[in-house]
Amino acid sequence: APESIGGAAANPAWDAFFFYNHGVRYDANHERCPRTSALLESIELCQVARQAPEICFSVIRPQSSILPHYGVTNTRLVFHLPLVVPPDCALNVGGVEHRWREGEPILFDDTYEHEAWNRSDRPRLILLMDCWNPHLTEGEKEAVRHVIEAIDAIEKRSSTVRRPCRPIPARATGFSRRRAIAWVIAPTSRGGTMLSVTVRRPST
Repeated sequence: APESIGGAAANPAWDAFFFYNHGVRYDANHERCPRTSALLESIELCQVARQAPEICFSVIRPQSSILPHYGVTNTRLVFHLPLVVPPDCALNVGGVEHRWREGEPILFDDTYEHEAWNRSDRPRLILLMDCWNPHLTEGEKEAVRHVIEAIDAIEKRSSTVRRPCRPIPARATGFSRRRAIAWVIAPTSRGGTMLSVTVRRPST
């Protein structure tokens, strides 16, 4: 979104070439990049109907910044594979600065406040994608998928059908059987609902 972009450039920009966006496959882009497409189709993807995965070539234009923001759940983590990284490009997650190095992937939890910048005179290019949190079991992944898809279906139905309905509780919470996942469903200021799912890292 434009409000999330800043920087010294006259027209700062953050662009994306999508392979998937909100779970929708961009077939034409897969055809244009067959080797990348084949690699993506050979691995497990974080698939949630109408929500995930999000996979793209992400470009920060010269003298542009992605302003501080948060993700919504750590049931999935964010993967970066740096491809073209000019000098003076970096990612800050939770106050810790990381400088991308070409060919060296990173994985991070974007529920921490994070931002990124390119203060060089050349574009920065990475492959960005969602990944399941590795602490989740297969059963927990399936549970998260069902919960998120159910909430999305409610949101979709409420936006297209006007009829009396039971009020949403002020706050609903739950835990998985193994207590590795906690979730909260709460109303938003715009009249909808928000689902926040959190993974509790196993104690050692």
